[in-house]
Amino acid sequence: MDYADQVLRRFITYVLTHPAVVRSPPSVQRTLRRELKVFILARLTHAEDNARFRSQSLAADRTTEFATPRSSYYTWVWSTSADHTSCPYSFHFLSCLIAKPCKPAFKGARQRYLAEDMCRHLATMCRHVNFPEFCEDAEKAGTGLKTVAQVEQKLKDNMM
Repeated sequence: MDYADQVLRRFITYVLTHPAVVRSPPSVQRTLRRELKVFILARLTHAEDNARFRSQSLAADRTTEFATPRSSYYTWVWSTSADHTSCPYSFHFLSCLIAKPCKPAFKGARQRYLAEDMCRHLATMCRHVNFPEFCEDAEKAGTGLKTVAQVEQKLKDNMM
């Protein structure tokens, strides 16, 4: 087992066996498990998309469009991008932490629907609102970054 696999297994085990999760109703545990899986898969999908985008030839002005996107930008923002933020799985984990033992944090279909809708909206806004603002700030600062791809690459370069 390699290091990344060990870290991922420990992370998943920590989340799913946390005492607050274990004492949550089975339906809440299933939702958390599903959202955690979606989060991890979204991270992998995003990494694959980044690799495919990087393999394209870039235009001289670095405004290259993604030639082979999996979906429209709208669909990406509401799915892969939102899931990638960790907001949905974290929201369900937090709901386990704040709930009384053996009780869901949100009671009834209406409360659960509104809570999850708010969570999804925030996850989408997180990516959709912050990245363009970051691009604008970067451009104003004279960094020469004008596209999301350029900003993302700059962030990755600075993290390494």
